[in-house]
Amino acid sequence: MKMELSRHYTLQSARALKGIDEEHQCARLHGHTFQVRVSVLGEVKMPEGWVVDFAEMDQIWEETIKVKLDHVLLNDVPGLENPTTELLTKWIFEHYQVPGTTTVAVDVNETGYSRVRYTG
Repeated sequence: MKMELSRHYTLQSARALKGIDEEHQCARLHGHTFQVRVSVLGEVKMPEGWVVDFAEMDQIWEETIKVKLDHVLLNDVPGLENPTTELLTKWIFEHYQVPGTTTVAVDVNETGYSRVRYTG
């Protein structure tokens, strides 16, 4: 039986967007507390009765995503030279891999009103 699991995380990062009018507020250096939800799909394993331990998801987040994106200037991260929320969402999707599962979606809220979802 397949199940989809989701886990929520927070990143605090700074950025300055490129290719837009220099007077635009996002062209200036600014920060966000990004709310991130990662969703993975996998088979329920027995005897545990789960797809993966949420603690394992957290460990992978800490070791592969948070260490590279939290409290940094996103423009300095390879692949995020123009760190729009769309490109940030895709970057997380491509780098977050939990063994035995498939990442099926990443959602990133840059504010309480704006969200981007990437499904591959």
